[in-house]
Amino acid sequence: MQKPLPKLATLLWIAQIAFIAKTIFFIRPRDPREFAVIDIYANAEIAIVGLTLLILVLNRRIITLFSNLRHTSVIMFIIYYLLSTVSVLWSPMPRFTLFRAIEYLVMFLAIFCALSFCKDFVNAERKILLVSLIGMLIEMCLPIKLYGFTFSIKAWHTNSYSVYAAMIFCYCFGEYFFADKKRAKLLLFYGAVALGVLILGTCITSFVAAVVGIFVVFALKHKIGIIPVIFCTAIAIYLFNPNVDWITSIMPIERDPESILTLSGRTFLWEQYKEMIAESPFYGGGFAIGSRLANFYAQSTHNFIYSILLGTGLTGMIIFIIYLIRFIYEVIETCSKRYIGSIGCAGALACGLINSLGLPIVADQWMAPSLVFGCISALFLLFIVLPHRHMAGQRRLEIMNSGFFYSNNKITESHRISN
Repeated sequence: MQKPLPKLATLLWIAQIAFIAKTIFFIRPRDPREFAVIDIYANAEIAIVGLTLLILVLNRRIITLFSNLRHTSVIMFIIYYLLSTVSVLWSPMPRFTLFRAIEYLVMFLAIFCALSFCKDFVNAERKILLVSLIGMLIEMCLPIKLYGFTFSIKAWHTNSYSVYAAMIFCYCFGEYFFADKKRAKLLLFYGAVALGVLILGTCITSFVAAVVGIFVVFALKHKIGIIPVIFCTAIAIYLFNPNVDWITSIMPIERDPESILTLSGRTFLWEQYKEMIAESPFYGGGFAIGSRLANFYAQSTHNFIYSILLGTGLTGMIIFIIYLIRFIYEVIETCSKRYIGSIGCAGALACGLINSLGLPIVADQWMAPSLVFGCISALFLLFIVLPHRHMAGQRRLEIMNSGFFYSNNKITESHRISN
């Protein structure tokens, strides 16, 4: 009875990789305004999501996961997407809205289910780093597909695979200085690869997100000491300086200062979104559809805050804020005890949320880079938060200085890391 379980996990990981491969190698050459047309390209995506949903439904493990996670922040995240599903009632394109909401829920929960098969934290960490690296490398095939093998920095410019790189780098950076020798080598390898890809992508949003992630790591490591304060102040001076010459001077590709000030035209989109939000402020106009119905078509809002307000209004925003508050509490709860993986996950997830201000990998439809956010969220909740709370519930156990780490419902080995 135990043998089929790893096979189910493998199938779920294959589905994740297949989704990314589909977005790179199986894209539709058609008018963007025909985004809702169901053709062979759309059918491929529907098939991936449908098969993944079937695996989850037939596997009772998902019920156990819900039971274990019901008191964590992810429940509010799920409730937000359930509200997004309900938004079909007022969406101008209900079938499109329904599919996009279900798609995110299915792919996100599939990561949790697949990772839950890992026997311990170390195994789970290796798994999410490997899967994220594979996803990032597949995404890097798009420039090769479009331009061939080229050394042009402009051809490699992206806001997609740079999300993987920024989050992987922040995680590895946050954990490297606490790791033992064997684990440090692993983190150094993935971190170095991610940093190289981050630089290659030349995406300002990802750079800023990575800086914020590093700041979070320093702040948690030093408990808001003088170093992160100086670091954050310096970054703020640069970011809010109206003179953008410093940005164009360090960018390896030529960028028009006006393009930087308008965030490549995104500020014009956001102005229009504000008018659309004002028309239905409380419930929005339907999940994942607002940016496509605006006068200026876009596949996403390029900002997860506008995604929430356009799709589900203030109701969705309140739910998402509650999720963020509970997530922050979990970060403080685990990082204060220096549990292995906690600081790295906090830095990486903070990086992902900041990156979503440019490419919404959360609170919008499922995108290829959403994979890495889902992976680190699952690692944080399943192998850090839940074990910590399990320990807190076992009052009869003496909490030793070395701490513990939880696997297969048993306390097995040391899990706390020192300063």
